[in-house]
Amino acid sequence: MTPHIAGSLRLYRREGARLEEVARLDGVTNHVIGSRDLDLGRISDIDGDGAPEIVLPSLDRLRLVAVSFAGGSGRIVASVPLPAPLIRLEPMNDAWAVVHLQDRRTLTVDLKRS
Repeated sequence: MTPHIAGSLRLYRREGARLEEVARLDGVTNHVIGSRDLDLGRISDIDGDGAPEIVLPSLDRLRLVAVSFAGGSGRIVASVPLPAPLIRLEPMNDAWAVVHLQDRRTLTVDLKRS
C-alpha cells in the first residue's frame, strides 16, 4: 500500500472470494519513488528455521530488514544499516544479500549477523 509514502507491508489471507488483512508492518518499502517497479522485496529463510522471511528496505532505504509474520504479526527479525539508500536488491541466497546503492556502490550484507 502506497510503498514510498506510507511504507506499509501487509499480509492477506484468502477468505472465500475476498482477501482479509491478517497482519501489517509499517516503515518498509518495496519501491523507489519514480520507478514503476515494485521489486525491492525478496523471500528468503534468514534464520534457517524453515519459515521464510520477507527481506526489503526500510522506508528511507537506509536499512535492509527481514520481516517475519510467524505467529500472525509482522516483526523485524534482522536489520542491517546501509551507508546510502538502496536502489536494487539481487536475488538472495539464505541470509546473504547483494545490494546496489544510490551512490553506485555494491555491497554484500549478511542479515544473520545483524
